[in-house]
Amino acid sequence: SVIRVLHVTAVNQHECESSAQEQITVHPEVKADFNADPDLFCGSEYVNCILSKPVLNGMQYNWLVTNGLTSTELQPQFPISNTGFNDVTDTITCFAKDLITGCTDTFFHEVNALASPEAAFTTDSIYYLYPNKTVVLTNLTVDEEQSPHWSYLWEFDDGESFDERNPVSHTYDTIGTYKIRLRVTPDNLSCWDTASRKVI
Repeated sequence: SVIRVLHVTAVNQHECESSAQEQITVHPEVKADFNADPDLFCGSEYVNCILSKPVLNGMQYNWLVTNGLTSTELQPQFPISNTGFNDVTDTITCFAKDLITGCTDTFFHEVNALASPEAAFTTDSIYYLYPNKTVVLTNLTVDEEQSPHWSYLWEFDDGESFDERNPVSHTYDTIGTYKIRLRVTPDNLSCWDTASRKVI
């Protein structure tokens, strides 16, 4: 805060003059601005709330997240989680109050938790004896009723691939060791995951 002295002088029509002065205190503007780090991520993260302005004496901060979390810490950390099948946006709000003047400010920041699949599959075996060269596959990826907005790419390590959720089986032309790979990509295109399995 800054102390100022206000001077006032009054003169009437008879040129009589009177003066007065008053000391006033000018307090800094209350600002609730903050940054959220990170504010875009896959699945779950701890989000740090970092105030953008220097912390002033006599300030009180209250925090609220749309998922129900609250805090009265100066610069809190919130766990933000997305275990679902669609992207989630939470809003973190900071309420700042100067306990001396009663002045307040509010600021909010959106945090985006993107859907993050966990790719998984199994095969009926990992060892196959000639002439049996057909591998039966089962997709174990948990999604929302075989979610149409997730894409799947199977690569069979023999130059062949398949882009549907369930290929059922794959037959190899020659004997060998192959690494089958499944890549699952949600509609945000960022938080993909892979699983792989060797067959002989």
